[in-house]
Amino acid sequence: MTGSLRLLWIALLAGFAVLPGGGCRLIDGLAELPPSVMRVNKIPRLQPPPDAIALDIIFVERPEGDRLLGTDLWPQVDEVSSLDLATRNRLRENGFRVGVVGSRPPVALQTLLGLRTDFAAEPDAEKQKLLIGRQIMLRSGGETEIQATHILEQCRVKLRGEPDSPTRDYTLARGLFRVRVDRQAEGWTRLEFTPQIHHGQHQLRHVAGDQTWMLNAAQESDTYHHERFAVNLSVGEMAVVSTQPAPQEAAGTCTLGRMFFVGSPADPTGQPGIQRLLVIRVSNMPQEDDPWQESVETSSSTLPAIQP
Repeated sequence: MTGSLRLLWIALLAGFAVLPGGGCRLIDGLAELPPSVMRVNKIPRLQPPPDAIALDIIFVERPEGDRLLGTDLWPQVDEVSSLDLATRNRLRENGFRVGVVGSRPPVALQTLLGLRTDFAAEPDAEKQKLLIGRQIMLRSGGETEIQATHILEQCRVKLRGEPDSPTRDYTLARGLFRVRVDRQAEGWTRLEFTPQIHHGQHQLRHVAGDQTWMLNAAQESDTYHHERFAVNLSVGEMAVVSTQPAPQEAAGTCTLGRMFFVGSPADPTGQPGIQRLLVIRVSNMPQEDDPWQESVETSSSTLPAIQP
């Protein structure tokens, strides 16, 4: 260091030394700034629109034929008032079983919602997962897709109760519900389920956009309008959807409901497959003159937290 630079540093240090309180006073002064200056402004939480509906979507998996998915559960589920007789019979004939439970679910469903998956077919890492589920928010009139199956290399589906209905063969197929939500009277919402099977290779296809047609990479899809159904739920109530065995299934074929919730024809050796149960709960639906409020306590007190 040259002599001139050394003299400059000595002068600067001497100047700080003669200041009242030394250089620390400069730092102490920062603490005296008003909180509004020191606080980092945070982006406010996004508020959903006043007609928003929050849905919890949960899948539970158990071995096919488990009592918790059959005789222990369905006698406690309301299958009568949720659907008319003709719709209920048509759904059962095609392998679906649908019902509604209140905000205090029956013991069998509480047990299912509290269980961990524990199947030998799953990797060890998957055994520690809790429920398979997610929460979504939709505006009244909005739609979402709920995929019920993994991708199936091949499957053969036979519809029942429809005249001249052919057996349909699919490759790379996945079953899903197109679900529409509509706000009804105060505190009630209507869920409409339309089964679809998406199949084949993904290709660029024309799909309807907001104002015109556009290209989108998608599979072919078959929509089963005759098997469409709807349920009405109040806040905290749950729709329960699964499958049931169909009598005298033809070899190599399965019902639409079995394809959705088991994914394969019955094993001729009698080995059980993995059966899924879909549970959809209306967890919140704020009133028009109400800000977004916390979920109703009675609707969540008996359910574990949903894991992403």
